[in-house]
Amino acid sequence: KDQYFTKAAASFLVWRAAGKHEQSLFAPLTSQQPKVDVVHLHGATNAYVAKFLSEYEGQLGATPPAIIYTMHDYLDELQYTNTLPNVERFLNTPRHGKDLKQEVHDVLMPYTFGSNKMFMSPLAVDIADTVTFVSQTMAKDMVEGKLDFYLKEVVMENILRKAEVGQFYGVSNGVDFGGSVNPF
Repeated sequence: KDQYFTKAAASFLVWRAAGKHEQSLFAPLTSQQPKVDVVHLHGATNAYVAKFLSEYEGQLGATPPAIIYTMHDYLDELQYTNTLPNVERFLNTPRHGKDLKQEVHDVLMPYTFGSNKMFMSPLAVDIADTVTFVSQTMAKDMVEGKLDFYLKEVVMENILRKAEVGQFYGVSNGVDFGGSVNPF
């Protein structure tokens, strides 16, 4: 079901970004069509949207939206996988004259780690323009090697590549209920 959702979400975003929607006859002539500036993917279940958007990049207009991937739960999220046969069913037609087997080998195999399952989080980390994590302190500990966690080997190489180019951020998570900011 996640594969259906991610492909549909990516198709919707392409449709929206390309401005392929009707405009009211009564809209002012100077009104700008809505544009998709940022796509925020929250969690590994949405990670495959990044792959589809990278494939549709030519259809996303002159300035494609920035893709932000948030690793929300580094304990459960890294365990999220899809079997290769399920992922293969949703592959688009191979590009650049490749056949399906070559496309699977080039695109999917780096994220399987020798199994029949594809780990979605490292794929999103690689494709996203920027990666965020739910804690600034934990993000720092993660890239400095102080934070040890299950399946660390699945995603650390990808995170370190993002960190090296300044595209991995820790964003503190939470709402301050004191002081002048009170949502209630």
